[in-house]
Amino acid sequence: MKEQQIIDWIVTRLQGVTVANGYQTDAGLDVGLGRATRDDGYHYVIAADDVEPESQQGNRVKATMEVVIEGYAPADLGNPSIEGRKVLADAERAIFTGLDNRLPLKDIGASLAWGGNSLDYRKDGSDIEICTVTVRATFTKDLTNP
Repeated sequence: MKEQQIIDWIVTRLQGVTVANGYQTDAGLDVGLGRATRDDGYHYVIAADDVEPESQQGNRVKATMEVVIEGYAPADLGNPSIEGRKVLADAERAIFTGLDNRLPLKDIGASLAWGGNSLDYRKDGSDIEICTVTVRATFTKDLTNP
């Protein structure tokens, strides 16, 4: 279950996002899977993870999993997008800093790549900013031992 190992690794990295650890926000204090259950405060949600095959030889498939991380921040009405950009930057820093030496990703033969990001500008009347970071994980999967 390399997919779950990769998700677990990303969740663990995001949980380290705290001001005490040198980040700009405490979004890592609340990391969830699936859909956001609230729309206040700083937090992250792993919103999607889709796996697509790239090539296959027998039972071995080279696959890419696209993981979408949503970050939430309270909107600063006087300075739109400032807090959302902080949450976005913190997520990217947590995941991609020192990536070449990351275990257990190396142990399972997975590599990560940045897949882009976005920031939804605060809609009038909304008090929350939402950003997304996309991470692409490439790995080989044995279909006889998923």
